[in-house]
Amino acid sequence: MKTSRLLRVQVLIALWIVVTACGAQRFPEARPLSTTNLETLALEPYTNAEFAFESVVPTGWVEAMPGAADDLFISASPAERPGTALIQRFEPGSTPEKTMQRWLPALSLDMAPDRAGTHSSPSFTWDLYPYQIRDPDMGARQGVIALAQAVDGVYLVALVTQPGEYEALYDAVLLPVVEALTPVAGLPSRYDEYATWPVVAAVEQAGNNARETVDFALDACTRLRLYAIGQQRGPEMVDFGYVENAATGQVVWRMYPFETQSAGYYQNRRSDRALTLPPGDYRLHYHSDATHSFDDWGDQPPGHRFWGITLFVEQDPDGPPPQCLPRAEQVGQLGWSAGKVVQLGAEFEARGLAAVMVLSQGQVILDWGHTTNNFLAHSMRKSLMSALYGIAVERGLVDPGQTLAELGVDDIYPLTEQEQQATVENLLQARSGVYLAAAGEVQSMRDDRPERGSYEPGTHWYYNNWDFNALGTIFEQETGENIYRAFAQWIGEPIGVQDFFPERLHYSYEYWLSQHPYYGFRISARDLARFGQLFLEGGDWQGTQIVPRAWVELSTQAHSRTAGAGTYSGYGYMWWIAARNDRGIPEGAYAASGMGGHTVEVLPSLETVIVLRPNTDAAQPRLLGSQEVDDIVRTILRARTDAD
Repeated sequence: MKTSRLLRVQVLIALWIVVTACGAQRFPEARPLSTTNLETLALEPYTNAEFAFESVVPTGWVEAMPGAADDLFISASPAERPGTALIQRFEPGSTPEKTMQRWLPALSLDMAPDRAGTHSSPSFTWDLYPYQIRDPDMGARQGVIALAQAVDGVYLVALVTQPGEYEALYDAVLLPVVEALTPVAGLPSRYDEYATWPVVAAVEQAGNNARETVDFALDACTRLRLYAIGQQRGPEMVDFGYVENAATGQVVWRMYPFETQSAGYYQNRRSDRALTLPPGDYRLHYHSDATHSFDDWGDQPPGHRFWGITLFVEQDPDGPPPQCLPRAEQVGQLGWSAGKVVQLGAEFEARGLAAVMVLSQGQVILDWGHTTNNFLAHSMRKSLMSALYGIAVERGLVDPGQTLAELGVDDIYPLTEQEQQATVENLLQARSGVYLAAAGEVQSMRDDRPERGSYEPGTHWYYNNWDFNALGTIFEQETGENIYRAFAQWIGEPIGVQDFFPERLHYSYEYWLSQHPYYGFRISARDLARFGQLFLEGGDWQGTQIVPRAWVELSTQAHSRTAGAGTYSGYGYMWWIAARNDRGIPEGAYAASGMGGHTVEVLPSLETVIVLRPNTDAAQPRLLGSQEVDDIVRTILRARTDAD
């Protein structure tokens, strides 16, 4: 725990150094981090008394700790901080080898990583050492250590990619003196405004060891405002609320750390979001442990005297009316066995899934688990991007035939003339022939990457994060739109998504690999079900063409045969395609697929959409392979009456 807190402090020191050195750049523009930043600052030695680490900080800065002053707590939203932080340390009289060994414990590394290359700045030549670890408190992290030998000692830089896409709160930060003298009294909260709204259900001023429940009923599809304060400890919430469907026992929403914002003392977390629920009977729950609840919240209260969870009726006269997906009253009329559908829950539980949605003929026949929580999408992001490209192409904003050379797209390792001839369409098909390292890669991508220059553009399929990330750069460059806002405005709002919050998402940069960021998504199971239904309907939503029908057809055709032997062995425009009938999964089905078992499967011949969501944010996630996902889909399809 001490090591993880030390790293948090160091990351925050770095954060403010970087933001100041680079200037306050507006989200989502790239925030270039380079070792040259170190030479633009007046630095002085610094020693942290509590954690006994030495570093350097900009002259005139002071340390601010939560609890050090009344109402002082430090946080930064994704719009105000880079996805990657810079840590710099100077050790006179040392050697690169000794510096590396002294630094490893702070990064929770057991041994020095292998040297991967060099980087030259005006004053130094840096040796680069990429690493990847999973920290029990902070989740998966990856980065690179850079070491440079100088006459006056060794310079060390560590680039650390922060986990997740939501804002983070840390223990301490070094601030300019002016900012430290005017601390923020509290994070923005609309709780006082909500307090004037009608209350549907509430558990307020929850004490220690609470197990409180309040019943409520909704007569119609209703958009609520959910406000909760709880406590996070490590990767879990120990004080938290959740919403249960009283008729089925389904926990439709749960307070997870990844969907909370900071609320005072660093363990205090807040959920503040819209929550649309269909008509029915529900229970609102709040649980707490033996410490840190109402009137026992540590050194820093959460901005007001509230600890618990409240559901208000949202008062937004300018907002669109809430839209709940239609639910099948008799699943048998849609060709499903009601008894078998009910029994599927045990299968999902055994497989470790967090949420499942099944639509048949546009109606909900199965709604299981935390279907309103925004889990990581992982590689499903690519199919979401494919849909955006369809709209951009129709609007004349992007030409699929343009080459990287014509678009002026390059990278930190310059593209060759052959690579520059790759077209946008080549990238959409994962056939660019550009074989460079990219942000967000998993080990299998690195292992399978062909030798650079081994294939011309358009001639070879390789599942390539460089292609997918570069498409994000091209989309922004050519449309002038942020990816998340574009998805919300172009697709989300027209089809009535309910849980997608673009303002809480940001790009993840790994500058030592590529200038093109990883654009991670968080999205709920029920919003993905709408997206799948949109494609099932040929891009049409209730009579309005959202994604061009021709693009839906083109992007869900198998343009390539992949190396995989599974059901989805074809690849379209960032969609996986079932190229043959495979034991119940029909030819022509297609899927958006993400690491660990995240999937949206569209089965046109069965008029069915299936969404599977594991919780890959968990401390020890249960990851599903493609064969296991296929087995679950087949189990669901066996609940059809024509499967008897």
